[in-house]
Amino acid sequence: MKFSIIIPTLDETSNIIPCIKSVTDNRVDGIKKDDVEIIIVDGGSRDGTAEKAAGADKDRSIKIIRMKEASLSQQLNRGAKEAGGDVILFLHADCRLAPGSILKIENAFNDLPGLIGGAFTMKLAGRRFFYHILSIAGNIYCRITRTYFGDRAMFIKKSAFEELSGFRPLAIMSDFELSLRMKKAGRVTLLKGPIISSSRKFKDEPFYRIIYLTIWSVSAFYRGIDKELIRDKYYKKERKISKK
Repeated sequence: MKFSIIIPTLDETSNIIPCIKSVTDNRVDGIKKDDVEIIIVDGGSRDGTAEKAAGADKDRSIKIIRMKEASLSQQLNRGAKEAGGDVILFLHADCRLAPGSILKIENAFNDLPGLIGGAFTMKLAGRRFFYHILSIAGNIYCRITRTYFGDRAMFIKKSAFEELSGFRPLAIMSDFELSLRMKKAGRVTLLKGPIISSSRKFKDEPFYRIIYLTIWSVSAFYRGIDKELIRDKYYKKERKISKK
């Protein structure tokens, strides 16, 4: 089984090397070097992210795709189009794969009939005790609902990804939306990682606001609220709303 690891980037020079290293370290756990390709899809970084990524793996070349502007869903779709693997794994640049993650995916496809994809449990980096609680709560939610978020290293068979027409061009939560379609299309699973995810988006935020924004965003998504409004509120961007 061959794997394509797709990493979307935008000014991630401080994160890209550890992210790539977490992938290359997985190759020693029963996974051959030639069975894993790394594709960086850069959305117009100005800090040298793409150049730094290109030289991150001395054993083999890393494919670099440059796009004129950043769009998470478009970057991921472009990377998937170029992917040569049987399985595609989408890894955020500020996340780290746990040792043995790729082997766990291969074993899952061998052991679970009808499996088309899934994701991993996640742990937020940082010392705040609340991050531990948030990580556990998020893992429970994903296991019960079988829906996943992008910082959990979602993976899917390339054939299934193509049948589902990939990510939809949403302003936010395009990964979550894809996971909803995945579980309708076939069997999905949440594997033990954990993926280590950056907590930078929660920096200096009080815990009650983090809980509120997380619950509100998911609820707003299901209610069909404008995805741009969800994005702006989640990332604390002010936006004038037309009354027309």
